[in-house]
Amino acid sequence: ETLDDSLIAVLRGTELLADVKKCPAAVWELLKLMSDRRAEAEAQLADQIFLEVPKRVAKLLLRLHDTTSTVSRGSLLSKSKMTHQELANMIGSTRETTTLILNDFRRQGFVEFVGRKIVVLNRPGLEALVRRSSDAFGK
Repeated sequence: ETLDDSLIAVLRGTELLADVKKCPAAVWELLKLMSDRRAEAEAQLADQIFLEVPKRVAKLLLRLHDTTSTVSRGSLLSKSKMTHQELANMIGSTRETTTLILNDFRRQGFVEFVGRKIVVLNRPGLEALVRRSSDAFGK
């Protein structure tokens, strides 16, 4: 699933091998892409294992806003319209827990909701929440 309109290309293995033989530099780019994707998958798995759900929500909001946002009135406005269930699925949580956390973030002034879009009002606050140690969380 994609968040925005996307163009998808299908390459058969034989076509890919023929192209790689013509342009060996493409192998390097392909290896970098595979390595980056593996590192991202490992980071997401580590987050699910080691981070509490509020930190996972904060980290996801920061990542989504880094990749899909525009600045509007000094705040980051996400271009993507995601349901709480979709957000929960992305961090390995339940919709109910994710909704409670998002509402808590709104009460703390970190975010506000504009329809199904989430506006980040206090990026440094979300970043600090992600960095905070487990012992200090919620205090």
